[in-house]
Amino acid sequence: MRNSTDGYEAFIHGMIALGHDRHWLRRNEAALRRRFARDGMPFPPLPEPEPRGRDRYEGL
Repeated sequence: MRNSTDGYEAFIHGMIALGHDRHWLRRNEAALRRRFARDGMPFPPLPEPEPRGRDRYEGL
């Protein structure tokens, strides 16, 4: 990703912090820059992972 002073870098770091794949972000930089230029709002966070089943040792 290119260095930028327009806030795009903070936008990308925020997306990485939300759990988005940094490699996908790098590959799609051109489209993401266009989207950032349009409104500068991050994408919604990824959904929470499904809770795992009960621990079989929970009752011990």
